[in-house]
Amino acid sequence: MALSVFFLAVFYKIMPMIPQLSLNTTPFDRIWTQLRHLQNRHSSSWWFFLLFPRQKDGFGPKQMMFALVSRAGQTVEISHVPHPGLVLHPSANGGVDRFNTFAVGWINDGQTVHEKIVHHPATAQLSPDGALHAWGENGDAAAHGGSLQTIPDKPFGIEAQFRGERGAAHFQVWGDPAYPLTGPIESDVQTFWGGANVVYWPHLRFAGEFHSPAGSEWLEGIGYFQRVCLNFPAFPWKWIWATFADESIFSAFVPYVGPHLLRRGHWFFPHWLERAAASIKPSAYFAHGGSWYPVEFEQTQVSILPARRGHPHFAVRCQAKNGDFIQYRLEPHAHTGFLLDRPRLGGWWRSRFNYNEYLFQIQELSGRIFGKPLKPQSLGSGFGNLEYTWGLGI
Repeated sequence: MALSVFFLAVFYKIMPMIPQLSLNTTPFDRIWTQLRHLQNRHSSSWWFFLLFPRQKDGFGPKQMMFALVSRAGQTVEISHVPHPGLVLHPSANGGVDRFNTFAVGWINDGQTVHEKIVHHPATAQLSPDGALHAWGENGDAAAHGGSLQTIPDKPFGIEAQFRGERGAAHFQVWGDPAYPLTGPIESDVQTFWGGANVVYWPHLRFAGEFHSPAGSEWLEGIGYFQRVCLNFPAFPWKWIWATFADESIFSAFVPYVGPHLLRRGHWFFPHWLERAAASIKPSAYFAHGGSWYPVEFEQTQVSILPARRGHPHFAVRCQAKNGDFIQYRLEPHAHTGFLLDRPRLGGWWRSRFNYNEYLFQIQELSGRIFGKPLKPQSLGSGFGNLEYTWGLGI
């Protein structure tokens, strides 16, 4: 385990020294590929929607998540459901990438998180002309799973469908090419041992129909999308995406190492040990709704606080070199997540990555942006999602 920590620390420290790939397509085009030529036995690919409907008090507490997740391996598991993993050397069929994946999704109706709305293995077909269909174990469109399809008449338009035993979702997302954060953005880092290619979309609009055990609703709002191709072992991070009633957005990403690498279940160390983590290249930004010009912070801290009402709280503080800052207390009102397991050593041992999500409201907000005091009353209520992950997915 010590060698794993050393490897991960070195990996992130050298990233700026490694040249990025030469990419000749737009970030939106890159959504429809998983860069097969870069994959290795640690690889995973994710297509991930996080949606916040417009509500009476801004964009919370309701929210939804839907994703397609693929991991390399002969057999992998998501929350104890085994399925065939991603084969590293696929057979090409007219440029269409055919592979094994898993559809997951949950819906928070404002009172209850309905987990496993979708929770099914599927056979996916990914076409570079803008389509990803993943239905059933044989690609049967009448089965459970999910799909993404481009919409030509909307900027960055995507039509998405997900269907499972406990519910379904059918929605469209689109963006605005006039602003830097309202369309897909690409980040690519490659090293000698692996890398990460990420297409992230900080602010999108959506509209659609959602079905859960609580009923059916037509919902509209804003959200976040990400396509991630990881080619190294998954290790702990804290990631935040939050929005305010005026559509201002905040996001932070804090990879870290510590004793959390050893934890497998959903429990916590004593508080002093839970905070004993070393952050590696943390980053964060804030952007006012409407202008979409981000303030980036060079210093970022996301610290766990003692639990209240059954969930741990977190203190968030970010600061820029010019003195701009933002800080608040993150108060979770719900929790969900899933386990990513992969048999190792001939099945004698399983690696486990514990993927936790805390749905939260922002409290005690203060800050300075562009040299001016941040006014919480002008932003309105803030809601978001915190990923607090641990374990090691090797």
